[in-house]
Amino acid sequence: MDKWSIELEHDCDKEYILAGLTDGFSLIDQDASTIESVAVKNHSNAIEPLRDKVEAQINEELTDGNYEVVDEKPRVVSALAAIEKTNGQVRLIHDLSRPARYDVNEYALKDTFHAISKLRN
Repeated sequence: MDKWSIELEHDCDKEYILAGLTDGFSLIDQDASTIESVAVKNHSNAIEPLRDKVEAQINEELTDGNYEVVDEKPRVVSALAAIEKTNGQVRLIHDLSRPARYDVNEYALKDTFHAISKLRN
């Protein structure tokens, strides 16, 4: 963190960025317990014909520590899609645009980012 602190020395968002790197960034602007529980089915390409490759990729992500097994089902479960890469492996796509009215943007912090035009003035 010391290197980040030095790098961000004159950044107006230094404290926010350092806290996010240390404790994780808050992406929603409301209490998560108020979000209705919802889940959608995966896209068909994550089921067939790529199911075996999708499962292998998920297992690899678990092994690498990119995914983790949780004790409770998340409040919102978005759809999973997959595309086959030229090397025969798959790229997993977490479709955060679904489900409708429960997508990630519905709960995203609205005031976190500023338009570039505002910053230049």
